[in-house]
Amino acid sequence: MTSTSQDWAFFGRRLVQTGNLNHNDTLFGGTMLAWIDEEIYIYAKCQLGNQDDMTMVTARFGEINFRAPAFKGNIIEFGMKTKNLGRTSITVDVLVRNKSTHCVICEVHDVTFVCVDPETMKPIPHGCLPED
Repeated sequence: MTSTSQDWAFFGRRLVQTGNLNHNDTLFGGTMLAWIDEEIYIYAKCQLGNQDDMTMVTARFGEINFRAPAFKGNIIEFGMKTKNLGRTSITVDVLVRNKSTHCVICEVHDVTFVCVDPETMKPIPHGCLPED
């Protein structure tokens, strides 16, 4: 991801708190990835029409690059943009930055969510047509 942060749409925000810290007193990477997963799920659902009966699962996390630490008291925000819209899937790139300094904390390439049948867990079309 070589684009600047103004190319991104920033949505969710989180406050880094004591319970989110690792042994170095910085945001634990696993917590960051869980937050990213949740934020992308919300973004993807909204991009696909926010259908209450749509079941989506995380299918893939691509390359993950931690760039800078986040500390207790930091507010971080999640920038997302749709990279690809398939028949059953949506792929998103993510940029996480410090809200006040705009310092990039983490980048994740190619996070893919797939729409599935809730009973069989087999991929099903999401019903949104890719843009031409």
